[in-house]
This record gives sequence, structure tokens and C-alpha cells, in this order.
Amino acid sequence: MFDATDNFSSRYFLNSIAIEKEVPFFHAAVSNYQGQVLAVLPGRPCLKCVFPEAKELSREVGAVPSFVQETSSVQVNEFIKYLTEDDFEPSLITLDFKENVLERSGVSKRKDCPQCQKKSD
Repeated sequence: MFDATDNFSSRYFLNSIAIEKEVPFFHAAVSNYQGQVLAVLPGRPCLKCVFPEAKELSREVGAVPSFVQETSSVQVNEFIKYLTEDDFEPSLITLDFKENVLERSGVSKRKDCPQCQKKSD
């Protein structure tokens, strides 16, 4: 499942569907000069683990087409790696278009995550 929605309530909804159906979920978002990509795999940290609180960002710049294109390219690249690499490890990828920097951060499952716990029950 691919996410390119523009608000956290929709993203959290897709996240809950992916957890319930046990399907991979590839999240991507762009706001101002930043993009982010996260692969959510069954049994691994989910979107709510990584972003427990919805923080809608200001839209002073809007969605610049080149930022959207670059972020979605990274999202699709993560999907291709998921399909082709046995040792694919999901991480949060942030893109800073003001400084032209891409960073990869490890993600952890939260023991108190309300969405992951629903699947465990």
C-alpha cells in the first residue's frame, strides 16, 4: 500500500488498515522544504510508533512539484528494495530540500503503541 495523503488522520487510517491486513505500507509526505519516507512492514514499527502525535506542518511553501517528485522517487526506491533485498531494513528517511540533505534514521516499535497493540490483542 502506498501513502501520499496530506494529513495525519488519513495516514493513521491507512496505517491501521495495513496493520490489520498485515500488508506493507509505504508512507511519503512533503511539507515546506521537507520530505519523509517510511516503510511500515508487518510486525515492525508502524507509523504511529514513529509519529505518536499528529503534527500537521504549516504549508507556507506548499507542495513544490520537484520536492514531491524526489520524495516519491525515494518511496518507490524503498519499495523496490523491499521486493529485491532479503535484508531490507525499514528506516525513516528525511529529505531536507533547503540544505539538500537526505538522512536515514532507525525506527523502533513502541510498547505502548495503540495501533500495534490492537493487532496483538
